[in-house]
Amino acid sequence: MANIIDLSYLEKVCEGDTEFMKEMIEAFIETIPENLTEMQSAHNAADWPLLARIVHKMKPSIAFMGIEELKTNVLELEALAKEGKKPAEIKVLVDKVDGTTTQAIAELSELLKTF
Repeated sequence: MANIIDLSYLEKVCEGDTEFMKEMIEAFIETIPENLTEMQSAHNAADWPLLARIVHKMKPSIAFMGIEELKTNVLELEALAKEGKKPAEIKVLVDKVDGTTTQAIAELSELLKTF
C-alpha cells in the first residue's frame, strides 16, 4: 500500500531540523487520536457545531503531515457540519477522516523509528 503521508512540506518548514520535525510528528501522533475520538463523539451526538470546530482544529496537522487525500475531505466535512445538513455524507466523511488519519499515524509511528 502506498504511503498517504508526504513530509516534504514539513521538511521545508523545519528547514532540515530533524529534531523539530520529530517533535511535530510526535505531537501529531499524540493529539490526533484524541481529536478523532472527539470527532466521533460529536458525530454520534449530532453536535454539528462541535464537529465543525474539531475538524477545523485538525486541518493544520493534516496539512503539515501532507495527507493530501484528506485535505478536500476535511474542508467538505467542516462545511457540511457547519450547515448541519446531509448527515449520511457527514458520516462517510467522518469515517474516511478517521480511517485515513489512523493509517497516517501508523505510517508516522514507523517513520519515527528511523530518526
